[in-house]
Amino acid sequence: MRLMERTQDVAAMLLAIVGLGLTASVLASDIELPADPTAVVLTLDFRSDRVPRVSDAPSLSIHADGRIVMPQTYVHIPAYEGRMSPAELDALLAFVVREQRFGEYDEKTVAAKRAAAPFDPLRPNTQHRTETVITVNLPGLEKSIAVVEPDLEAPIPEIVRFLAVERRLERVMSVTKLGGRDEAMQWLQLANERLAAEHPDAAPFEFEDLRSGTIRADGSVYVQFIRDESSEDAGANVAISMTAFGEQQIAVSRRER
Repeated sequence: MRLMERTQDVAAMLLAIVGLGLTASVLASDIELPADPTAVVLTLDFRSDRVPRVSDAPSLSIHADGRIVMPQTYVHIPAYEGRMSPAELDALLAFVVREQRFGEYDEKTVAAKRAAAPFDPLRPNTQHRTETVITVNLPGLEKSIAVVEPDLEAPIPEIVRFLAVERRLERVMSVTKLGGRDEAMQWLQLANERLAAEHPDAAPFEFEDLRSGTIRADGSVYVQFIRDESSEDAGANVAISMTAFGEQQIAVSRRER
């Protein structure tokens, strides 16, 4: 069976399972969920006038019951749905709200820091820039943050934390596109096998190193693992491409220290 068909089967099975949803109460991290289990608690969206949208819905919506919705926002991007476990949602919300202090982000403070940052001559000078929008909707915390081209900014602490949340949510999107965590773990195993074959002394990738993952409309797959720059073995990169017929291409690179 082709991977695309297996992925669709996995997604259908996840949606059909009864009893895996979260109760609208308090998670293990003491973060309170909305009373309505269908309420959206987290969203991620990318806004740009470079490509026309077919939907104004956010690129990613996560509901209080763990359901993940990724509508078709652009013509070339198909829709996906999935579900995360109560423990996964708990960890995600704790990361966003507690570790990255999402509620403490102050737009005026960040704007002042950005204005005072040194001018970067390499910074693209264009009117068509992408705006990243992250929204949290929880009892006691309803906040939306929009940042234009956050990855182009100087290392401002608030934007560094914003980028950490964005990357975590992008990983949720990648895992959902690949058909779920179990499917993503299979790609992780393949990446580590090839990394070990070409660089035996390199530390294996972790699940958190998943940077991109998608199954295209034609059934082809692209998965990429990148070692975080803060890790001891930064610079490792494995990109895996597979056609709808199962033909694989794996590129491994590792920056020498």
